[in-house]
Amino acid sequence: MQTSKQKLSLFNVDEKRIAYVSTYPPRECGIANYTKDLVDAIDGLHEFKSSVVIAINEKGGIYKYDRRVRFQIERDSIDDYVQAVRYVNLSEVDLINLQHTFGLFGGEWGEYINSFLEDLQKPVVTTLHTIVPNFGPTAQTVLESIAYHSASIVVMTTTALQLLKSYNIKREKIDVIPHGCPDVPFVTSERPKTSLGLRNRIVLSTFGLINRRKGIQHAIRALPSLVKKEPRILYLIIGETHPEVRKTEGERYRKRLMRLVDELQLGKHVRFYNRFIPKRELIRYLQATDIYITP
Repeated sequence: MQTSKQKLSLFNVDEKRIAYVSTYPPRECGIANYTKDLVDAIDGLHEFKSSVVIAINEKGGIYKYDRRVRFQIERDSIDDYVQAVRYVNLSEVDLINLQHTFGLFGGEWGEYINSFLEDLQKPVVTTLHTIVPNFGPTAQTVLESIAYHSASIVVMTTTALQLLKSYNIKREKIDVIPHGCPDVPFVTSERPKTSLGLRNRIVLSTFGLINRRKGIQHAIRALPSLVKKEPRILYLIIGETHPEVRKTEGERYRKRLMRLVDELQLGKHVRFYNRFIPKRELIRYLQATDIYITP
């Protein structure tokens, strides 16, 4: 799909201000944490004016945000998106960074975000966190509209790049920037294993807010043949159920995983950490990990 907006190859960063449209801490959401880390890093460059955030709240959500949050959108209120774009167009913001995943925004397949983008008078760089093959017609229309209104698109893998190309989104509009990780000293896994009570175990781990799209059941089903060969294996499933998932289905998926562990007699080889892990503690678990299993 062609774009009516130029890519930001000549964008002058001096004295420009970026606004981020995303969830944001203290809301418990992986993209909220991602955005906070991104904003901290960009502000740390001291090449732009201080960043501002337009925070996405779930219905009824009330949060004590930091000073960066200048406007809030209730996910399912179309009027909030209209008011937000008016605010941005009248503000000193020069560039919008949209953090997008399906399910974050209101309307069918998150279509409300396009009400924001269609009236926006500032350039947009969109980070796409979730792209899958074989989107249905409505989801594909929403994705194509986001791409059309974006001056540039960021994805984190070459697989995501190829998927976007399959939806006829032009290659020159897309940049691949791999997902970052905390900048901490490298240590062998043995020291953090001892402090976490994992000594002499081969640690596998997955972390993040739990939902069925992560496919954790596939990793669990693969374990029986592995632990026969290497009985020291321990798979850590770190993180609570996603708050939005918990509202609609409770702990159904986690309980399904726990039943599967019991059925496969893997009680000594799988542990669930059912809580939102602070970054410092999470880093310790990652340092203790020998093999990370990505969803």
